[in-house]
Amino acid sequence: MNEQKKKKLCYFLASGLGAGFLPKSPGTFGTLSAMLFYSLLIFIFNMKFHHGQYIIYILCLYSIIVGTYLSNKILTFQENKDLKDPQFIVIDEWAGYFITILFASSFTEVCVGFVFFRIFDIWKPWLVGKAENLKGGYGIMADDIVAGLFSLFFMCLIFRNLFF
Repeated sequence: MNEQKKKKLCYFLASGLGAGFLPKSPGTFGTLSAMLFYSLLIFIFNMKFHHGQYIIYILCLYSIIVGTYLSNKILTFQENKDLKDPQFIVIDEWAGYFITILFASSFTEVCVGFVFFRIFDIWKPWLVGKAENLKGGYGIMADDIVAGLFSLFFMCLIFRNLFF
């Protein structure tokens, strides 16, 4: 594979299979593409959502590890080196969203997880905003990972009767 094709593949994967290149709300569309991708895998493998745990674990690990690599790689491609978090990179949204739905057992929970994750990702309270200050691809990924952890906590509180 030549260098140009590798670069295009990096951009395609980091953009959430192209969703990050949509002109408006790339983060929301990136998260939506993650939700649709997960739902499609559940459908293809003819599984119930509560049996999709192994898929979500793999997607979580993939999006965190590969997302960090791709984010760092794309920052080296960028002409504007001051750009901390290019909007078209939405694999970080995939990682945060997959963390949010780690224990989802129904399509309703997958949808509620979308809402929770987008709220924390946009609002960026406390540690979510601080995580964004890390350098390079780590900062790109970290705020969404922390937003995903916050969202997961609230998902467990509501759907798993945590602490009740």
